[in-house]
Amino acid sequence: MDYRNYDIEDFLQDEFFVSWVINPNKESDHFWNQWISTYPEKHTVVEQAKELVKSIKYKEEQRLSEAEYTQVFESVLKANRERNNRSFIWQLKHTMRLAATIALLIAAAIVLVLNPVSSGDVQSVKMLVAKTEPGQKRTIKLSDGTTVMLNAGSSLVYPELFSDSSRMVTLFGEAFFDVEKDPSRPFEIESNNLTTRVLGTSFNVRSYPEEATVSVAVMTGRVEVKGETGKSEILLPEDMGIFDVETGAIEKSHFDETAWIGWTKGILVFDNQTLPEIFKELENWYGVKIEVQKGMKLEGRYSGQYLNKSLEVILEGISYTSHFKYSINQKTILIYDEK
Repeated sequence: MDYRNYDIEDFLQDEFFVSWVINPNKESDHFWNQWISTYPEKHTVVEQAKELVKSIKYKEEQRLSEAEYTQVFESVLKANRERNNRSFIWQLKHTMRLAATIALLIAAAIVLVLNPVSSGDVQSVKMLVAKTEPGQKRTIKLSDGTTVMLNAGSSLVYPELFSDSSRMVTLFGEAFFDVEKDPSRPFEIESNNLTTRVLGTSFNVRSYPEEATVSVAVMTGRVEVKGETGKSEILLPEDMGIFDVETGAIEKSHFDETAWIGWTKGILVFDNQTLPEIFKELENWYGVKIEVQKGMKLEGRYSGQYLNKSLEVILEGISYTSHFKYSINQKTILIYDEK
């Protein structure tokens, strides 16, 4: 099998790949690790496909058989290709923004297999997707009155109407939540193997698929964060929980409000960050592509705060202290050595 031209959709349909993600063994680990080493340019696509497969979570005692699981995958993929609804356009070849949508559809299909209900009941549950592209921010209001502000390059999957007993959403990216208080219905956010559970509070969740950690910063109220291993922490105002996706460890500390929540007020903050980290943040904030001259070394760190400043103003400041030059061609920025 030649995987060099595979995109995310192709990997999701490949039985060998899905089997490796769900139930790896010595042989499959050796093959895929060797393949990724040989073709490092495919690493991001493979990781995104793995993240999507692993985002399907359900109780161990209700695990589907391999045949049922494959059937669910094939049904969801087929249904999404045939949909004409604009909310479900198949764009996985170009972006990971719809990963949360597909994960929710698969999870819903699993629930239906395990707990069959009438077709009338299924149609009454409508899932919605709110998303932002790089350079965009968006505020939405959920059916319970909860307000969610999405940062750039993020998506939130949620039901049009919450049930009488629970409120659950799935987040890919970063969002600030102001949760309407309802003691009878906990509010839960699923984000990259971490569950954030609250009754009524305001807090920020950062969970981009390509990042190694998930962070939860609490402004008001009381928040519980819990990993798949069962380890949990209670967070109070000014507390932050940093969840290590790989190890499942949760580190608790305090946080600087401007640094972590300033984005909701148009404040872009760099705190002793490397240039690659800063360029990645700028790409997402302004919706641009930053290219670095081949062979150029990006050294040093930079700190600074910018309130509603243009990209050019920020690049001027960083380039002066970090000794590089740049050129802007529409949505592409070239970074090159000043020598």
